[in-house]
Amino acid sequence: MVDKGDLEATPPPKNSGFVIGSNHVGDITAQTPYQLEQFSKIPSVSKVEKTRTTLPLHSVNALSLIDREGQQELLVIGKTQINSIQGIGPKVVGPNGEKIGDSFQSTKMQVNQCKAGLNLWFRLLICKVKTNENIKLVFTAPGYDGNPDFLPNKNVLKKSTLKKIVWSPPVPKDDNQPLQHKDKVKNS
Repeated sequence: MVDKGDLEATPPPKNSGFVIGSNHVGDITAQTPYQLEQFSKIPSVSKVEKTRTTLPLHSVNALSLIDREGQQELLVIGKTQINSIQGIGPKVVGPNGEKIGDSFQSTKMQVNQCKAGLNLWFRLLICKVKTNENIKLVFTAPGYDGNPDFLPNKNVLKKSTLKKIVWSPPVPKDDNQPLQHKDKVKNS
């Protein structure tokens, strides 16, 4: 297990094509309409193509955003609005400076932040970013048998690399919701 300790997050490089934050992926936000024409207007995107990608339970249609060098960078999933974005290219940077291909250790993740991928994401590790609840890091774990009851050991984690960064639109917080009490009061 990797100990995060008091290490601070690395800021994303300024020349990145798509920096992922809690409310955005580059210039894309939850309010950006899911339209091919809309994504074509993004300055760092040279081409948008229809494609398919996988989610844990099934494959889905997506829009592939390709940069000026011809690298496929993002897979945007949705119908009329964005459901999620999978950052898969070398110019994608996570909220703490994570980049595709980084080792599990260099991202300062801890195994207790992760769960085993199932079905189409079998043998992958899906890890929550502590600072951003709507962002997940997905790692390949060579040598991991995919057993959800036993996450990989330290040796397997050393060989694990970041495969994709998954962003979902943040869930708005409703300040008008009554507070939920964890303790139940017994009626006498």
